[in-house]
Amino acid sequence: MIKKIYTESCDEIPIKSELIKETLIKMQKDQVLLFSYTKYLQYVGVISVIGLLILAILISPNLFGNKNTFTVTAYANESAESEYQGVNITKRESPKIKLKNEFDMAETSNVDEYWNAYTDLRFKCEGENIETITLSTDKGEFINKIALSKDDNIDGTGTKQAMWPIDKDGSVGEGTGYIPLGKSYTVSYSEQNNKQYGFEFKIKKSKQQLDNSKGEDIYNMAQKSKNTISIIATFSDGTKLSKKVELTIDGQNLYFIEK
Repeated sequence: MIKKIYTESCDEIPIKSELIKETLIKMQKDQVLLFSYTKYLQYVGVISVIGLLILAILISPNLFGNKNTFTVTAYANESAESEYQGVNITKRESPKIKLKNEFDMAETSNVDEYWNAYTDLRFKCEGENIETITLSTDKGEFINKIALSKDDNIDGTGTKQAMWPIDKDGSVGEGTGYIPLGKSYTVSYSEQNNKQYGFEFKIKKSKQQLDNSKGEDIYNMAQKSKNTISIIATFSDGTKLSKKVELTIDGQNLYFIEK
């Protein structure tokens, strides 16, 4: 009964066509606005996530597997367990690390009594994903240190220099040769310790002054020489990182300090 009266009443109430059109247009607009707002929220969400990822990578690269870092380790003289026990080279605020390095003095093969000062480079780079190591310096030069027998010949052009120890009876024993590498050289990460590399100090003295110098004077001259070695690690993804190490001398002791 009630349903019948309601139906009949609705049928009797006229609805204007303009009102129907107006209602339909409003409903369409509301749907468009709702759709646009939903898309806007989606875009904001995506941008926010990307921004957070970039920020996290910048703050903590290792969190995402980026392990492009390296350290420089020196062979310390205080090491009692092993000659090759390493100690990380640190900033200059840290205590000095006395190295297992010694001075060598050698005369050039084509000039009598003309001495130069050398030392071994007893440190290595350690890290992951490293392909090559490049060492460079603005002063001094790098050398490859080799063992020589008394039968080995050193050419007279100056491309090699040698130190020949003289026995008490005047005979010449085995010596050490120095092959100049220039102010920079590059070696693969896996082969950085396959050869004995060294460093030649450039002493600001004339040839004649060096000719007449005693060994102690050579040490003193080298001590006044400030030498910085730049170490560049190139990683498998092509990126590069660099460190600078200062070679300092105190008497006959040598130290490396990261700058």
